[in-house]
Amino acid sequence: YEVLAHHYSRSENPEKAYQYLKLSGDKAQRSYSNWEAFRFYRNAIDVLNQLPQTEENRRRGIEVRLWMEGPMKVLAYPEDSLQVLEEGERLSKELGDDRSLATFYSSMGLCYAFRGDSLQGMKYAENCFEMAERIQDIELLAPIGFDLCSSYAITGDDLKIVEVAPRVLALLEKTHRESIVLGGPFNFNLYSALSAYYGDAMGCLGNFEEGEAMCEKALRFAHQIDNLYTMGFAEIMFAGLFFTKGDGKNTVEHSQNAIKYGEEGQIIPLLG
Repeated sequence: YEVLAHHYSRSENPEKAYQYLKLSGDKAQRSYSNWEAFRFYRNAIDVLNQLPQTEENRRRGIEVRLWMEGPMKVLAYPEDSLQVLEEGERLSKELGDDRSLATFYSSMGLCYAFRGDSLQGMKYAENCFEMAERIQDIELLAPIGFDLCSSYAITGDDLKIVEVAPRVLALLEKTHRESIVLGGPFNFNLYSALSAYYGDAMGCLGNFEEGEAMCEKALRFAHQIDNLYTMGFAEIMFAGLFFTKGDGKNTVEHSQNAIKYGEEGQIIPLLG
């Protein structure tokens, strides 16, 4: 794919160039090469912008940005990520695609939080979560709930995490969707991740017994599905709980595991 993407990018065939750049991005994501995926998708967007702005191409513009959202997240929203998401917002509004719009809003909220504008980030994230919870759409609610808990984690609002995470976890269990993942090939398991957030937050609030049980559950589930991203995330949450508890030995052990997974999967937030 990469050779064909390069070939068509240098020719006068933007249609083929777009197709192979997107396929190259998909392939890079599956091998945890997130910077490569980010570049391929970014180049695919540039090529797509050369094509006539038909409805089909605008929908492709939404699609490629949604797939790009995965590597953006694990790379902590680098470079012009916010502008890419804002363009996705514009296209979704133009085409009346409310589902994609909610996803872009949620990701923009997390992007603002990563960049230090927690108030703006929370505004986006909470509005999205309320909308998804009203319609009880678990495919939408789970990733938005994860983004919202991520924003709360950045601001240290553990009380909000223990309010939100159990509601999403309960709905995942009720609908038997524990295996649901973040969109596209960025296959981050949300049941494990939300359990880990919940466990760490419970530890921060002094309930170490329940917190450890939830983190154990998160890590066990991550290993069952053999998911690199999810194992790394569960490990760092477990490390945070033990740090709060004052258990240096377990803090170091789980931190080292998280770093190993973070380096292998180019998961920037785990390495920060």
